[in-house]
Amino acid sequence: MWKKIGLIGRDRLLKREIYPRVRNKRPFVLAGPAGVGKTALLEWCHDHASGRKALLSCTWTVKENLQQICRGFELPVEDEEGKERSVSRASVAMLERAVFRAGAGILFVDDLDRATPALLRRLKPLSEHHVMVAAGKPPFRKEEVKRLTWGMAEIRVHPLSGKYRRELASLCTRHFGSGLSPEEVASASRGIPGRIVAMSRGEVETRSARVEGEEIDISPVFLLGICSLVAIRYIAVGLGSTDLYILGGLGMGLGAFARFFLFKGFSRKS
Repeated sequence: MWKKIGLIGRDRLLKREIYPRVRNKRPFVLAGPAGVGKTALLEWCHDHASGRKALLSCTWTVKENLQQICRGFELPVEDEEGKERSVSRASVAMLERAVFRAGAGILFVDDLDRATPALLRRLKPLSEHHVMVAAGKPPFRKEEVKRLTWGMAEIRVHPLSGKYRRELASLCTRHFGSGLSPEEVASASRGIPGRIVAMSRGEVETRSARVEGEEIDISPVFLLGICSLVAIRYIAVGLGSTDLYILGGLGMGLGAFARFFLFKGFSRKS
């Protein structure tokens, strides 16, 4: 049942964006914040793909991923003398030789943002030989990742809408016997399935449930206000208005006062 949690509310995304690409064996990247359900969607793609396929993870080593490809593709592995070797005891060179000799398949790669440079160097030629479907948390800052995903369609996985987050929150709070109400969990989770599960288990506090990307940067507004007050003072000098000049000065003083407490609060959080 819990494998389906990440699929709640994803029917339209699966039908319109994902399944047509999986059926036609076209590469793409699932991108979204942590806990949004990318892994569940990637596993769904793997389960519904036809032909040779393997589910990989960028948290594994190069050898572990090559072993997974050989097992998923059901490939024979041979040593330099042509003798068959078990996948678990084969060297990286033997595994790579078996993978590149095989016909084209589909590689489903999870946690792309966590890939090491060594793994990315191995994945690049594999992506040219096999179809690749990946999932990861943007932004992808590494140049190797950008080169790997160049030309691949990016499908954004967004947090759940109100209806589905309440449905999932009700299911999770009931299953885990949470003391929180489904409405409270649904609201504080911001629609992130992984956070809904964690909150229902009591692993995350509701008051700290702001998801990445939702922080509001007030610095542009603050800077605009200060610039406006400076402009008011210059205008007051030009008009010869003492009252307006004093008002601008008071505003700048209040701005400096507010700035002190804002930066003090930010330093405590960090």
